[in-house]
Amino acid sequence: MKNFTVRSITGSGYVLLIIGSLALGHYYYLAIFTLFMLYTVFEFYRLTKSAGSIPLTIWGLLTSLYTFISFYLYRFQDLNEKVLIGIIPMILLTPVFDIVLRKKNSIKNILYTLIGVAYIALPFSFLNLIAGTGEGFNSGMLLFMFSVLWANDSGAYLVGSWIGKHKLVEKISPNKTWEGAIGGAIIGLVVALVLSHVFGLLNYPQTIILAMLIIISGIFGDLTESLIKRNFEVKDSGKIMPGHGGFLDRFDSMLFAAPICYFYISIFIN
Repeated sequence: MKNFTVRSITGSGYVLLIIGSLALGHYYYLAIFTLFMLYTVFEFYRLTKSAGSIPLTIWGLLTSLYTFISFYLYRFQDLNEKVLIGIIPMILLTPVFDIVLRKKNSIKNILYTLIGVAYIALPFSFLNLIAGTGEGFNSGMLLFMFSVLWANDSGAYLVGSWIGKHKLVEKISPNKTWEGAIGGAIIGLVVALVLSHVFGLLNYPQTIILAMLIIISGIFGDLTESLIKRNFEVKDSGKIMPGHGGFLDRFDSMLFAAPICYFYISIFIN
């Protein structure tokens, strides 16, 4: 009971912070999500050290920062796509810095550094593109995606704890069940339909398709992070959120859902 209470309080603060940053406008969103992104990348690099690697943490964070900010500038400050090209030399310089520093396990160091950028910073950057669909700062679509993910996650946890018996992928995440996944998907879909109706975001077929894509990709994102933690033999990515773990534990579903959400919106809606 105590753990549930702590989990609820921490989770509520996290949700309110995200909703607040979206409600206040894109500058507040930029500040909050830049911090979220950087700390999530940092958590990943900290995890990789348990495997004996020494990622280029500072350079990886700088590359991640440039990636996220360049996507923001491209979408909201009317800069052309050339601003995105700067990501390429930063990636190419990664092995150069590792060679200069003469660290052991160079290949592993370089790979983990770049994986942090590709796995975390790039999906975070897609949030800028989602927010930029339509005119101005489209906080409604970001709120839609996050709400569906939260509803699915909470629903899966509650339903799985209540009636879960059949394991989803026991070797990767023994606590996840098919009952929880189905229950979470139903709750996520209901939340999506309510939000879309109230705010007039999408028609019903579009809402159902997009919500299911978000839910399914979110599940794969969650399982991928579980696989990473199992590989590094840790329970949580961090301790910054009591009852939840780290930011990577909270954003794992979004990392897969954000690109899928953007591609569907840009191809089939816009």
